[in-house]
Amino acid sequence: NKLEPKGVSIVDTFGSLTFKTYIKTIKMMIKYLNKNIILGLHLHENQSLSYGMVQHTLLNMNLNRNFIVDGSLYGMGRIPGNLPSELIVDFLNKEFDKNYDISPMLETIENIIKPEKEKRNWGYSPEYMLSASKGIHRSYPEFFVEHNNLNLKDAEKLMEEIKIKGYGNRFNEKIAKEMVDKIKFSITA
Repeated sequence: NKLEPKGVSIVDTFGSLTFKTYIKTIKMMIKYLNKNIILGLHLHENQSLSYGMVQHTLLNMNLNRNFIVDGSLYGMGRIPGNLPSELIVDFLNKEFDKNYDISPMLETIENIIKPEKEKRNWGYSPEYMLSASKGIHRSYPEFFVEHNNLNLKDAEKLMEEIKIKGYGNRFNEKIAKEMVDKIKFSITA
């Protein structure tokens, strides 16, 4: 408040906010943040909660301020992706009598974004749910499963070890590679 920023945004980088933690965080922001400061929200789809969190906030919380919700068409974004903008626009039209035209959004999805999703998939994936659940950086499951073809059971063991050893806040490729080599060696031995 003393810095008087134009806005402050809640960013769930790891996609690990549970609904309960999200509600606690948003209530704290509403209570303590000056009302002239815009509140923003950027959520990832690790646990498929982002759309419900935004709905709950808009329907049940007295924001008393400008509120910016960040999303992308078709949830496009590095796996697991982001909150789909077209869902929010449709929700605002239905629940708040807005009159947004979603046709251009759908046309863009059909003609531009769907072909991109075929090349670079995004959306919910169990390995990213695991990283979110453990509160570790999303690059670990990407490294374990996508780049090293570990099964989910082995990847989950390594993610748990990363959490326990305190390496989760920042991706460390050297440590991840050592862990993969260790588990691959134990499988072949």
